[in-house]
Amino acid sequence: MRNRLGVSALRSWRTDRRRMLRDLLIGLCALAGVGSVIGLYAWMLAVLFDAAKGPLAFVQELTLMAILTLLQAMTLLLGTGTMLGTLYFGRDSELLAALPVGRRTVFASKFAQVLVFEYALVLAFGLPPVVLYAQAFSLSYAVRGALVLLLLPLLPLTVSALLSLLLMRASALIRHREALMIGATFAAMLAIFLGQMALMRVGEDSLTLRAILQFLMARKTLADRFARLYPPAGWALYSLGGAGAWGNLARLAGASLLGLGVALMLAGRLYAQGLAAASETAARRGRGGRKTAPRRPQLVAIFLREWRIALRTPAYATNGLASILMAPLMVCMMAFALPEEADEALRAVRVLGLQTDALLPLGLTALLALIGSINTAGVTAFSREGALLGFGRSLPVRGRTLALGKQLFGASVALLTVLAGVAAALAAWRMPPAQAAYAAAVALAFSSGVNAVGLTFDLYRPRLNWISPTEAIKQGLNPCIGLLAMLLFALIEAGGIYLALRMGAGMSAFLAVMAGIALGLCALSHALLLGLSGRLYARLET
Repeated sequence: MRNRLGVSALRSWRTDRRRMLRDLLIGLCALAGVGSVIGLYAWMLAVLFDAAKGPLAFVQELTLMAILTLLQAMTLLLGTGTMLGTLYFGRDSELLAALPVGRRTVFASKFAQVLVFEYALVLAFGLPPVVLYAQAFSLSYAVRGALVLLLLPLLPLTVSALLSLLLMRASALIRHREALMIGATFAAMLAIFLGQMALMRVGEDSLTLRAILQFLMARKTLADRFARLYPPAGWALYSLGGAGAWGNLARLAGASLLGLGVALMLAGRLYAQGLAAASETAARRGRGGRKTAPRRPQLVAIFLREWRIALRTPAYATNGLASILMAPLMVCMMAFALPEEADEALRAVRVLGLQTDALLPLGLTALLALIGSINTAGVTAFSREGALLGFGRSLPVRGRTLALGKQLFGASVALLTVLAGVAAALAAWRMPPAQAAYAAAVALAFSSGVNAVGLTFDLYRPRLNWISPTEAIKQGLNPCIGLLAMLLFALIEAGGIYLALRMGAGMSAFLAVMAGIALGLCALSHALLLGLSGRLYARLET
């Protein structure tokens, strides 16, 4: 944990005050980016919870249930790739295997490392709704809320650890073990989202006036149905209030501790077998691999190498390429959740004198720009090199060429994300092709510009001293700086839109302003990257 948190590096602050000020400034910027997102999220929840009172109080319960379920799903979803990277793809795996330490002890220590960082996600997005859900503050509620947040990621992360152990053991029979792991992880991701869509269909079928009145009269909520479909989320929800709160908390704790005990019991032998399978499979692949690489232009070679590394490392694939799958699923989920009377609602908006022609392309543009900008693989391209970045400086490749190749990789991830989302919108939303093309172009310009800013910072301050691939792509300040760049771009877009509205611009001019701002930001960010890349690459310490 000292290595991951960089505690030992803080000792250099005693002698290098300039570095201390620089690190503090970078940390404050990253904190501002993350804090802005969490603050906006908490404010939106506060508005929703304040409006959902009286007869609509069940909305609070349903919202909290959805958040708790989503947090557990994300822990299970991303935890599998994280556990694989931490357990088997870390640089210290072979060293720990040679030490006179029990395999169960090594597994427990690595599991605890992943769990600590998962708590950051749970606290960021789970604490605000838990605090807002309290009808009246009491010590009992505070204790139950703290225990729920403490237990929430334990069960899904235990399942992720067991899946990682089994996948690594099964990879002994398959030459391309990374393909098995990545394919299984994405299959689980797809299954989770399909399950969420099924839950939404259950809720949509029940969201009628008659059904709501029946729920209110019977003192039941839609959360009851979700709790029966996924009991751990129900235990977490009903641990916070109502009759039997402590009993539900005991069930959640029992299931979590039981799963953890089973994982620790099976970890000793399975972990050792997985390490052996990893080394044997890598050796077979190394003997049968290609001896010489084909000659390609430097830019093309760098671009293809980035894709090879991303596709061969489970932690990079699950954390960096998940947006390609998330974009169409999010679009389909939104279409799945829209009521059949949406056309009537739009007609009502037109009666009020509001223009609705741009609502669909604007909504799709915002959604795809958001998903495409969360590109951790693109904004950590230099950090993911690790010690190889110093070796790469001896190669006859200019820093500008290297930065451009890595930026093309990040932009290609954003392009695939946008195209997948647009294809889903054309099918699910019945969106006109011209509007879909507009949304794709603006979202791609926005997200690739954000990636260029994040990559520039990653070249300025790469994190090279990492142990597992998870640290390089997921844990650190560099992905947070990319998030801050996305927020700044969004604020600039919002300012331009506000000025256009104040000037009474028509809908065509409004869309043109939005596209012009996105293209301008994209051009400026790429000019910044290409202009500074040579100088920043030359000053990197070997």
